[in-house]
Amino acid sequence: MVDKTELQATKERLGPIEVLGFYELSLKEGYRKLGLEVRDVARRYAESFLDRDDAEMTHKKLGFGEQCVKALVAKMEDCDIPQVKTALSDYMTALKSWSDAIDFSSIDHPAVAKLLEEGRTTEEANMIIGLSLQNDNVGCVSGLMRGEDGEILFWHNEEIIEDEPGERVDKARIVRLNGIGGREYYSFVYPDLLPGAGFSFARDIFISVDAQHTTEDQEPRILANTATWVISYLGNAYDPYETLNSLAPFVDGYVINYARIVGQKVLGGKVEFALDTVGRVDLPSNTGEYLISTNIYTQDGNVAVAGREEISPEALEWNIDRQGLSHRSLHLMELLTKRTAPTTEDLSRLLAFTATGLFGEDKAYANKDVKANVVGSISTKGVQISVSAGPALKGEERSVFNF
Repeated sequence: MVDKTELQATKERLGPIEVLGFYELSLKEGYRKLGLEVRDVARRYAESFLDRDDAEMTHKKLGFGEQCVKALVAKMEDCDIPQVKTALSDYMTALKSWSDAIDFSSIDHPAVAKLLEEGRTTEEANMIIGLSLQNDNVGCVSGLMRGEDGEILFWHNEEIIEDEPGERVDKARIVRLNGIGGREYYSFVYPDLLPGAGFSFARDIFISVDAQHTTEDQEPRILANTATWVISYLGNAYDPYETLNSLAPFVDGYVINYARIVGQKVLGGKVEFALDTVGRVDLPSNTGEYLISTNIYTQDGNVAVAGREEISPEALEWNIDRQGLSHRSLHLMELLTKRTAPTTEDLSRLLAFTATGLFGEDKAYANKDVKANVVGSISTKGVQISVSAGPALKGEERSVFNF
């Protein structure tokens, strides 16, 4: 059984969900405001990033970040899909505005000083460090289930392990932004990453992201966190699978889970990508069918993508066990409620589940590494999202978004 006192302390530290409203602002101004909002935490995390390795390795990491900036520009110039091309251009604008507001180049560190001594301007150094920070992956667990009348239910835990509480996520923030064509969308905020690496939603789509372990490939390409920003920014304006195919190859990989309204249907599934490979798994249309995603690729599908996975036997077993916990919990929920598909309230109770039996408490949905949790449903009649900071607890107050 997980210590609920520790879970409550985590929730109190992260505070209630704070919604930052930058939708009315231009892209450039909105990301400048976001950079100022997270400046202190992002700079502290950047300092720890710069201190993580010796001077030679740190310079090499920043050099790779600079090469990825050039690869991003090249991809933008070569892209023949108008929506994706526009999104990549807007990503560059957002990254620059955010990085300049945080002002990474003013950090007192030998690696930063070396960039400037070698002739980079402060704006170039800001961009190099800002994009270098995006070369990282965060954890998480997600699920999609087909409900009654074609709706899709979903749930997601935003999880990362911190050496010290608050070193990377000091509070639970969701930012309301201006997407492509002026579409409104919301996205969870990691202070050191541009929005998109966690979960995002709008009036016609829900997206969540789960990190994966991929083989090493240090060719300068599109970063997975750049791809998730593009997916969130485009929202329902373009198919996630086609977007990722147009952005490949990548430095690393993710699983992107989605539920979206297309005409008179709700489509769902997950797109798995790693390096030069993109695959998809569609959510079946039968009530009660579901997909679970942790930090491994689908074991019985997407062979090419799974072939890019590099994971220890221990981590693989841990993830399979955690998926097993999800399967058992959903089966138990069906038996107890006598419903083929759960309600969003049932899913909230699932995320608050702390007694894990034979699986061990480190695999519980409710754990101290959760920064936010979300459940919801999407149908042709509308979207409902329910979010709370930290791990889910029974009887807690939650922020609700209805579209």
